[in-house]
Amino acid sequence: MCAIASTNRIDMIDEAIKRPGRFDYVIEIQRPSPEGCKAIFRIHTEKMPVDKHFNKDVFVDKYLVGSSGAEIAFVASEAAYNSIRRTVNIKELFDEKCDFVISKENILIEEDFIKAAKLLKDSRQRADTAKWRNIK
Repeated sequence: MCAIASTNRIDMIDEAIKRPGRFDYVIEIQRPSPEGCKAIFRIHTEKMPVDKHFNKDVFVDKYLVGSSGAEIAFVASEAAYNSIRRTVNIKELFDEKCDFVISKENILIEEDFIKAAKLLKDSRQRADTAKWRNIK
């Protein structure tokens, strides 16, 4: 039998599971390099209507270097939601007469991405606080 497992919290794995003969190999996957972060961000935003003045590389350098691929994907998708929240009147969506049409106002702007990055930062801080609470 062969078992493969993954975790981003190896410190939380019980020592009994890590004994020899259980999981013999540990392969650590590092977070992407700054250039890797930029490539991942470009992949996740390539089909999004992003403002032509938004500099993706500068944004990644400022907010996303050191992030995992999943975190970068989260920021891209959350920015899209931020754009919708900014431009769509939710009350009108539930009106029977309203047809939702994505307009050019739904272009993602830098503010949408910054809000998403700050949300990621806040969730990281909560996770770090919980981690330190467990040590005490």
